[in-house]
Amino acid sequence: MTDSGAEPQFSADRQWWWTGSEWVPASQSPIQPDPLRPSPQPTPSIRPRPSGRFPQWLVIVAAVLFFPITVVILIVRTKWSTRTKAILSGVWVVFVIVVGIAAGGSASPNPVGQSSVLTSPGANSSPSQAATSPGAAVTPTLTPASPSPTPTPPAPAQTVVTFLNAPLNVARDSNATLQVKTAANTSCSIEVDYASGPSAAAGLVTKNSDGAGNVSWTWKVGSNTTRGSWPIKVTCGDGSAQTHITVT
Repeated sequence: MTDSGAEPQFSADRQWWWTGSEWVPASQSPIQPDPLRPSPQPTPSIRPRPSGRFPQWLVIVAAVLFFPITVVILIVRTKWSTRTKAILSGVWVVFVIVVGIAAGGSASPNPVGQSSVLTSPGANSSPSQAATSPGAAVTPTLTPASPSPTPTPPAPAQTVVTFLNAPLNVARDSNATLQVKTAANTSCSIEVDYASGPSAAAGLVTKNSDGAGNVSWTWKVGSNTTRGSWPIKVTCGDGSAQTHITVT
């Protein structure tokens, strides 16, 4: 049977229409039933029943303020089940015990010296605190020494070649002499480049400087040598220098 407070709707077989107060044939309904859509089952309306129990919030407030009276109310005045009363009574007893223990623990002083002795150094202890603790094991930290920079050896000084009588000014079919100052006992070579190419005149050979670093070359300028200025290059050891000869 459908409660008179239910909304208008079709029956499960879509053959009847509930008007809100009675069932009538579906043909008298203001809308036509959809055969593919089942009609929802009528939900009976549930009316709250008046209860003679105390409001729960009032019971909780009274329990917090007046614990002894709370026990009496839970056992005598309320209509809760015996199991519910037993659970609530046990919860409030535990609550009172915990509050008492917490109050007693907070009232006891905590000596700073004793706590510092009993507290073992942990991961957050500084190295100085760990060193002063009697039972703490100190692990030395080895810091690798930074390698000292290797000094770069100075580069050897390059052999200096100095011309003593250059540049030269020599007429054709005459002898030319070039004097050089360099490092002592050093191998030296000379190259004279004319218009026709490097000269192959006698005397233009490799020589060694003497103990004072002096070395010289003498050669003959040919009668057919092209007039003009021509380069001369002298190399001694790892040093070299250039000058020129002017043929007139």
